[in-house]
Amino acid sequence: MTLQPKIHALQTRFQRNPGVAFVAHGELIAAHVENQVASARIFLQGAQVSSFCRKNQKDLLWLSPTCDFKTGNSLRGGIPICWPWFGEFSRNDRLLTNQIAVPTGFPMPAHGLVRSMAWDLASIDDRSPDCTNLTFGLLFDGKNPRWPFRSELFYRVSVGERLDVSLTINNTDELPQTFTEALHTYFAIGDHQHTTLGGLENLDYMDAFGDWKNFTQGPGLNVGQPLNRVYQQNPRRLPVEIIDAAWGRTLAVTSPESASTVIWNPGLEHGKKLSCFPTDAYRGMVCVENGNVLRNFVTLPAGRSHTLSAQFTIK
Repeated sequence: MTLQPKIHALQTRFQRNPGVAFVAHGELIAAHVENQVASARIFLQGAQVSSFCRKNQKDLLWLSPTCDFKTGNSLRGGIPICWPWFGEFSRNDRLLTNQIAVPTGFPMPAHGLVRSMAWDLASIDDRSPDCTNLTFGLLFDGKNPRWPFRSELFYRVSVGERLDVSLTINNTDELPQTFTEALHTYFAIGDHQHTTLGGLENLDYMDAFGDWKNFTQGPGLNVGQPLNRVYQQNPRRLPVEIIDAAWGRTLAVTSPESASTVIWNPGLEHGKKLSCFPTDAYRGMVCVENGNVLRNFVTLPAGRSHTLSAQFTIK
């Protein structure tokens, strides 16, 4: 089926939701959301939010201007969903990696499987003029060699005065499932040299750009440097704030179920190695990723559910 019949089918299915339009971007389809207070764009591939704008304001999210919009290629930017593992598969805990029988040389994509898979748009609720809720679903039937378990995933996106997202995993198998997860959010900023992060003070972190050595965060973190840090303890569950002096705004990221926070900006040299990442892109973005990664893995018993959520507020 080409894109136009798919778009027509979606338009027919959701014809009672005039605030949501379906548009082709290259080989991909996105839902464009518009209500009285905000707009957003969510791609059906990966259920990936790529834009969120409050009325008459700059976008909360950064999306690479060189994205190829090809089937199977995760978009560089927005909010990629990392599941059922985060980062390189081999770097995850053995409790996770040992549950999957991976043949030698069998490719296990970084950041898991779901960010490049086609999700189903299950429902749209736009009864409120100030808030639009979209729910996406994805099913694993136990036959995928990279995830040989039965699982149901639901991803809810709420577009209003703030952007709320939540990922729910239902273990429909007879066995427990161990996974790591993250919402890999790319935030748009005015100038990395004039952007600082708050809310991480006194937390221990591992520096992936520093041979994975352990350090303790001091007061304030300036984004004007290459960053790849995993903060593995946040008992306070306080918001992480992105203080953007160039654009005169503060973005607050809250995630009550998240025990890990990843801060990432590749800088110039590391950025040259990335796909769909222009040479100067690091100046206008920073990733604040909430989740449960590395030793903060999740083991979900059979028949149980787990949710990871995030709330993004513009001050």
